[in-house]
Amino acid sequence: MVPVRIPVVKQALVEERQDAVRDARQRVALAQYQGDEKATEKANGILEQASKALDECLFTIRIQGFTDDADWDALINAHTAPGDDGELDWDAFCCALLAECVLDSDLTAEEWRDELWSPKWTRAERAELFRSANAANTTTGSGTPNA
Repeated sequence: MVPVRIPVVKQALVEERQDAVRDARQRVALAQYQGDEKATEKANGILEQASKALDECLFTIRIQGFTDDADWDALINAHTAPGDDGELDWDAFCCALLAECVLDSDLTAEEWRDELWSPKWTRAERAELFRSANAANTTTGSGTPNA
């Protein structure tokens, strides 16, 4: 399963909260290095708060790859123009891939297309979803490419 975290607020706020988490982690590490239990406990509390604040900015979409290569091949074939130099209709393929692979969603390919091309999504967010769905189907659990 590949989790994709999509911002639901302005990117500047996400980056600010990511910085707060990074700073809090450094505080924890420093307190632990110094052997200061009280400071470590306080830093862990700050880290927990910063992590929760960051989580509130992000929505997680879980993507599961196909378990059968034949399903992947069928999806590619269904979205490739016939003929020797048939091209893959990338947009239609990606929406169909999301319809098949996103867990906790019952959106059809057409509904994914309508959703993703709405003003709610940036080009970068669409690209991240498509990249993640493709990666879930082109790597094994160890992260190595399928043969």
